[in-house]
Amino acid sequence: MILVVSSQSYLGKSYIKFKKNKNIVSTFHRKKIFKNSKYFYLGKTEPEKILSNKIDTCLLLITLKNKNSKTNEETSNIEFKNFTKNLKMFIDILIRRKIHIIFFSTETVYENLKDSKHNEKAKLKPINNYGKHKVEIEKYIESKTHKYSILRLGRVYSSKKYKNNILTAMVNNIINSKKKNYIFSDDYEFSPLYLEDLNNILELIIKKKIYGKYNVSGDQSLTYYKLAKKIINKLKIKNKIKIEKNSIVNFSNFTKPGSISMNNKNLKKKIKFKFTNTNDFIIKYLRTNKSVK
Repeated sequence: MILVVSSQSYLGKSYIKFKKNKNIVSTFHRKKIFKNSKYFYLGKTEPEKILSNKIDTCLLLITLKNKNSKTNEETSNIEFKNFTKNLKMFIDILIRRKIHIIFFSTETVYENLKDSKHNEKAKLKPINNYGKHKVEIEKYIESKTHKYSILRLGRVYSSKKYKNNILTAMVNNIINSKKKNYIFSDDYEFSPLYLEDLNNILELIIKKKIYGKYNVSGDQSLTYYKLAKKIINKLKIKNKIKIEKNSIVNFSNFTKPGSISMNNKNLKKKIKFKFTNTNDFIIKYLRTNKSVK
C-alpha cells in the first residue's frame, strides 16, 4: 500500500489518478478529492490516524513554500523551523515503521552554483527557504535510514492547463495573445520533466526498490527564451512575433541568474528509461489543440 502525502499537490493528485486510486491511501488538509483520503495537517493531526500496517511506501510531497499562502508574505524563520521540525517528527515515525520514503526534492537546491548539468554530489547553497528546507530534509533522511529515494525533480510540465505548467502556459499565452513582442529570460537554465515520465519512473522505483538520491529530469537544458523560441518555430510565426532576451531577476524575486539544469545519468544507470523530448511534446500538444497540422 502506498501513502501519498498529500493528494492536494498537483504531483500527488496526478500520481493517484495514474494509479486509478488503487493500492493508495492519500491525505488532504483542505478539500477532500478522493474517497479514501484522510484528513492530515502536519503538526496537528496524529500521524497514527493515517498510518496502517499495510503501508510500505510513502510519497512525501508536503513542503514548505517561499510564501505564506494566507498572508502572501515571505516564509519567516519561525515558520521554517516549526514546519521542518514537524516534518522530521513525521519522518521518524515512517522510519520506525520501516516504510520506504520517497521524498520529492527539487532542482532549486542547485541554485547559486556556477556550473550546469549538476550531479547529485554538488555542494549545495540554495538561496531561498524552499531550497534550504529541501536540503535540510534530504540530509535528515540520509542520516536516519537507508530505505529512502530522494528525487530532485526537474521543472514538471504536462498537457494539462494550469498556471504552474510552464510549457502549456507559454504555448497558450503566445497563441491567444495579440502581442507582437515578447520578453523571456535567457540567463536561467533548467531541465524540464514530463509528468507522465515522472509517474512511470515512480512505478519503477517502487517496484524495484531503488534507494538513493537521484536527479529526475529530461535530457535537455533550456531557458525560458529558448523554450519560447521552440514554440514560435513550431507555430511557424517567427516572422510575426519578436522575442527578446532579458534577465530572470526581472521576473522573479526568489531567483538569480545561473543554472539548475541536472545530469540524470545516475538514475539511468538504475533504470532503462527514455525521457520525453520537449520538441516532440510541443508538436503533439499543438496538433492536439489544432494549432498546427
